[in-house]
Parts: sequence; C-alpha cells; structure tokens
Amino acid sequence: MQAFPSRFCLHNNKKAAEYLVERLHQYGIDNAAIDSFYVDDSTKITGKFEAWMYNVKGSISGNEHPDSTVIIGAHLDAIVYDTINFLYNITTGADDNASGVATMIEMARIFHKYNIKPRLSVDFMGFDAEELGLHGSRYDAEKRHQQQEKIAVMLNNDMVGHQPEEQDWMVFISVYFNSSDIMQTTEAICHKFTRLYAFIPGSSGNKYFNRSDSYSYFSKGYKVNYLSEYRFSPYYHSMNDIYQNCNFEYMKEIAKINFGLLYHYAIDSLEVNNISEASPILSGANIYPNPAADNSRLQFVLLQASTVDIRITDLSGKTIIKITEKHYNEGRNTVELNAQALSPGIYFCVIGTPSGNKTLKWIIQ
Repeated sequence: MQAFPSRFCLHNNKKAAEYLVERLHQYGIDNAAIDSFYVDDSTKITGKFEAWMYNVKGSISGNEHPDSTVIIGAHLDAIVYDTINFLYNITTGADDNASGVATMIEMARIFHKYNIKPRLSVDFMGFDAEELGLHGSRYDAEKRHQQQEKIAVMLNNDMVGHQPEEQDWMVFISVYFNSSDIMQTTEAICHKFTRLYAFIPGSSGNKYFNRSDSYSYFSKGYKVNYLSEYRFSPYYHSMNDIYQNCNFEYMKEIAKINFGLLYHYAIDSLEVNNISEASPILSGANIYPNPAADNSRLQFVLLQASTVDIRITDLSGKTIIKITEKHYNEGRNTVELNAQALSPGIYFCVIGTPSGNKTLKWIIQ
C-alpha cells in the first residue's frame, strides 16, 4: 500500500482499491469488488470538492446464518500535510492505515488457508475517504441501515502498527456505550491469547471513538469495536509514516485479537468469561509482565472513581498478600505487585469494587 504514489482520496484511489480487490481474490473471495460512490463536500484542508470514491467489499457467506454479518474493515486512503495544512502530492500511510488494511487482508488469508466456513457471514471492507470525514464507512453503514441488514459487530482497525519495542505493549480499545459486551470480549481475548495489555479509557480519555470508521456504524445503532495503537505514532500524517517505522511483531498480536473476535462472533464462541459482566465500575484490568520472574504491575481501568480492594491468593483461595483498600481515580490506575516473597507457581489477583470482583491469574516463574 505504501508503494502507491498517493492514496489520498482526491487523487483517485481506484488503483489502490483494485489492488485490494485482487488481494481478496487471491484468497478465494471471488465476489470482492469495488463499490463506488460520489461525494460533494468541503473541508478546511481541501476546500470544496466533488469526486468519486472507491470502497472495497468482499464476502464469505455464513453456512448457518447468512443474513447476519460480521464486518472487518479498515480505511484504505491516506493523507499527508504540514503544519500550515499544505497537502502533499505523495502519501505513504503505512501505519495510517495500511496497518489496518493488512490486518483485514490477513484475516482473509487465514480463512482461505484453513478453509474456514463461518456460521455468520463475514464481510471484508476497505473504506475510502476516511481522512476527509469517514465518507466510505458512512456510505456503507447508511446503505446497510436502509436495507435493514443484520450486523452482529463491525470490527475496525485504524493505526495498529506503532509500538516502541522497549515500552509496554498495549492496544487502545475505544469505548462505545452500546458495545460494552464487545469491549469486554476484546479485552478477554487480548489477555488470554496475546502479549498485549488492553487499555480501555475512562470517559475523559475516550477521545478517538468518533474519529474512525467504526463511528459510522455506531451512529446507525450497530455494535462496533475499534482497535488502535496505544502509543500514538509521531509520524502521523507525515512522509515518515513508512513501514520501516512499524512494529510487525506488534501487528501480529493485533491480528490475533481480530481472529479471536471473528472466531467468537462468526464461527463459535470462545471461552473468554474471565471478565465479570456485572461490574459497571471496573472496565478492564491486566497484569504485566505475566508470567513474571520478579515484580509485576497491575493496571486497571475504572469507569468512575471508587474504592478498590486488591489481594493475592494461592490456588486454594487463601490470601497471601493484601493491599490496603484505597480510593482510586476514574481511568487507568497502576499498582505495583511485589513477587519477592512468593514461590514460583500460580496465584490469583482479586480486584474488589463495590459492584463486584474481577480475578486475574498471575504466574510467578
């Protein structure tokens, strides 16, 4: 994707769209095709514009519930501009958002390689003109809404390539009030099957939820999930957004989350019930590193300020370490877990709030 001279939507993105169609064809999605639409709009950067835009759509029909669909999508366009909003004629857009497109294509490859037949239909989407106002996803969501399509969940990946190697590996999960169950399942899959810590922001930190394609579907009442890198790329919308600045091992972990979600919602339910469904205060939690040879950090997110009680138990349920109950702020909180007095083995970290408990497994090597 980076090799295209430009993927800016006003530079005619048809060739990039045709490339994605061909990639989906390679993975047995023969119905993949371009869905063109016309946009008449204006932005601060471009002024008034009129242009054809080019979404990409390919589908695998469900063998039990073909009328219900899981969408996995990412925007295919890119933009580069400077501090005075001067638009460049060339774009790179490796992280934003060839990384999301690569995740979508990787799901198609896996389905093809293992001849996976989903129960629900799966749509693979590439959206054009996200950078100028989510036009591609708005067009698609509106059309599906008018046709009263059943959408189980829309999975969106936007900027999932930047992760400094030496810092904690984290993924940002944007919050949508109608999709808390999706969010909790995503966190559980992340914790159980990847090396990433899932960061779920409090209300003040949930600042990206309306800035990517998932918002278009959320606005129509559909359940959605939006993954992005936690450590925001310093190369955003610049010519330095190149693949050499992406962390491909990190992207593999992002792909694991996406396949877990596709499996859970379109194929067969995963056993991911390690998160309490009855805990409106505690949004998410993780221990890092885990397994640990020494100390770890417990990170948890509160949807509102609350007292929290934390204790470490052994396999029998006996409390080994008790951390003094205290008041924690809304948003992300961090507590140091001291493993020096513990023998190697399996322990449990119990996080107690007024509305319920959450238990995490902690392994000491």
